[in-house]
Amino acid sequence: MTDDAISLQGSSNWRSNLEAMDVPSHISTDSTLSTALRMLIEQGRIDEDIGNRMFSHDSLFALTALANMVKHARFGPNVYFNDNLHVNTTNICVLACRFCAFRKGPRHSDAYELSVEEYIHRIEPYSNSSMRFILLEVSIPLGLSNIMKNCTVKPSLASPLFT
Repeated sequence: MTDDAISLQGSSNWRSNLEAMDVPSHISTDSTLSTALRMLIEQGRIDEDIGNRMFSHDSLFALTALANMVKHARFGPNVYFNDNLHVNTTNICVLACRFCAFRKGPRHSDAYELSVEEYIHRIEPYSNSSMRFILLEVSIPLGLSNIMKNCTVKPSLASPLFT
């Protein structure tokens, strides 16, 4: 593994780092966030119930404070950005939203749908391991095409390109 790949994973002892941190009172006095912190330290992740409680938590400040603690435990002061690629597989959409300048109707002369082969062809250049950056995400925005309801393409389709 390269040094860059290791650093992107963060500290291997992040749970110990997290446990050693001073806990702000708005986390330690909150039952949901203190439980989440304990679970992160002990198990390395939170369960679905705590995740749902955090989702509807009323203090964004306290939530971001906990997230910042985890970030600092894993990555210290470093900040990372991901490179992603958006491949529009179609611009055909059965809706006609007033704000959308991208959408084309199925009979429009500029309407298109990529085949699986065309899609792979568009992302293959980014699978080259000698590139300077690591592509972490390939987004597939879709129009609301009637054809997509029968789509059999699996999300793991491109995974062999990025192993």
